[in-house]
Amino acid sequence: SGDYNLELTSLKDHSNLKIVFLSQLRIPDGRVLDPIVRPFAAAPNLSNLTIRIPRKRKDMVTSDTLSMLTSSASLKVLELRRIVLRDEQIIQDAEDLESNTKMKEVTIQCDDCLRETCCTAIGEMLTSNSSITRLEIWGHKVVEDGFVFIINSLRRNKTLKVLHLSHDIASKGNEALAELLKH
Repeated sequence: SGDYNLELTSLKDHSNLKIVFLSQLRIPDGRVLDPIVRPFAAAPNLSNLTIRIPRKRKDMVTSDTLSMLTSSASLKVLELRRIVLRDEQIIQDAEDLESNTKMKEVTIQCDDCLRETCCTAIGEMLTSNSSITRLEIWGHKVVEDGFVFIINSLRRNKTLKVLHLSHDIASKGNEALAELLKH
């Protein structure tokens, strides 16, 4: 259909759908991914959802849709590549993931800087979540004290196997990481 705003068919009865990989989606300017993503969030046995867009863009998904994904009862892997999340969305995702026992792997993109409030939410999530094994957060730099908080939260996390922070962590971050590696 030529109508971008038309909601796709609900997938709540599609129990065979397990993995969805959408790559190089070209979304018109001023539009969001919600009409595409929401039907997949309703699939009862969807375990892996990967969405990649050609270039980094902000405001591509609403907070409600993100919350649907991070609160999913079946989703184990969520990869949102080049979809830049606002600080409040990262904080909400971290809060949703604190109690999610199904999600194993999460990949998100922050704005240019991962700020301290986001780092605090991520650190608290890592402290209380016992299912996440891989966390990737892409961006340019991270606030030093925030990175230290994330690193220190790893002392209490026993399940995370891969932490990928694509950020400049500066000297305090390097020191905190070096200290953690001693243990």
